[in-house]
Amino acid sequence: MAFDLSAYETVAERLQRALQDHPDLRIITEIVDISRHPQSNLPTQYIVRASLFYGDILKAVDYAEEIVGSSH
Repeated sequence: MAFDLSAYETVAERLQRALQDHPDLRIITEIVDISRHPQSNLPTQYIVRASLFYGDILKAVDYAEEIVGSSH
């Protein structure tokens, strides 16, 4: 299946739809690690954990990695 930009939903749009369907939804994000360039000390990579709750019940945990400059 090819990527169809006209059907793309932004994160903000997906989150708004999810909150309409599940008003008790909570997503908590935490930075787990920041890698830095050894000479400039500028961030080069972030690792983030996202925890999804319905009310007080933890439903899912996942991790994401972002390399600085790899995307918009």
